[in-house]
This record gives sequence, structure tokens and C-alpha cells, in this order.
Amino acid sequence: MRKILFLLSLLFMCNAADAQYFNGVVAKYSVEKKADVVQISEGMMKAARIFVGGKARKLLKMVDSMEIMSLKDCADDVKERFLEEIRNCAPQGYETAMHTDEKGNVSKVFAKRSSEEGVAYEMVVASVENKGDVVLMIMNGKFILEDVANIFR
Repeated sequence: MRKILFLLSLLFMCNAADAQYFNGVVAKYSVEKKADVVQISEGMMKAARIFVGGKARKLLKMVDSMEIMSLKDCADDVKERFLEEIRNCAPQGYETAMHTDEKGNVSKVFAKRSSEEGVAYEMVVASVENKGDVVLMIMNGKFILEDVANIFR
């Protein structure tokens, strides 16, 4: 019985560590001078859906809540550290859904693996544009990956 409880607690701790990777990135950089972090609740997401249409509305229907961190106004060294961290990260429990790295622009989209085939319950977008706009978005909801791909085509 002790072995089973020990294995279950190890499994729980590993899953919690996976889920906390990007929250840790936000915690690490949100203390930097001029960093902005905004949390958008489920109620605010529902209200936002009223004001958008088309592809944006289809995507927002999948999003329950969101956390956005902007480092746009931070010092260049902060942006550079974030850029290196995003270029090199491969967090457990996430799949890289998209990655572009050209002309100083880096974008990565991560989808958290789910037991359901073709479904993610968390998507993370990291974007650095010529060390100017630096954004990390953590979106929670139910994302049908095929539908998300169709939205961005």
C-alpha cells in the first residue's frame, strides 16, 4: 500500500511540475522592472467574445481564461534572457505546435498534452519580435487542435 501511495504522489508531483513550467517563467520575469502581467478571467473572456467576430471569435470560444505577460518596456538584457529561455525550452508535458525563428522574430506555440487525442487544455504562445514586443500568453480552455490549425490557415 505504501508503494502505491508513494508512486501516486510521485506521479502527482511530476504532473504538477509540468503544469508549473510556464507559470514559473511568468513568476521569474514578472518581477522585472516594467514587466506587465494581466490575468483574464472566464467572465471577461465571455464578455470579449461579444465584441469580436470571424476567426478571432472561433478561437476565443475555446479559451476559458488567459494570462498575458508583456516585457515590451523592459530592458534589452531582460528581453535577451527571455528570448534565450524560449529558444531553448522544451517543457515536459507540452508539444511544440509551431516554431518560427527568423530575422530576430521568434514565435513558439506549445500545446499541453492531453489523454484525449487531438485535444489540448492549455496552449502557450511565446513571441519575441526583434527584441521589441515580447509576449507570453498562457491560455486555458479546450482546444481541438485541428480546429486551431484551421483558424490560422
